[in-house]
Amino acid sequence: MELTLALINANGQVLINSTVQLSENNQDSYFDLLNGTQLSKGIYFVRIQYNGELITKKLIVN
Repeated sequence: MELTLALINANGQVLINSTVQLSENNQDSYFDLLNGTQLSKGIYFVRIQYNGELITKKLIVN
């Protein structure tokens, strides 16, 4: 299965847009896409596309 993750800032700029292939061995790999990302304070949106569904959530960094 394929998972696409995008991180978008409040201005609509796409900061990360990455796709990973999920298997039983790497189901948590999509968390690694954000690992080490230095985010300034502000509002971001995380968009996840998986199994035909698109989910967008707000992320607030204080």
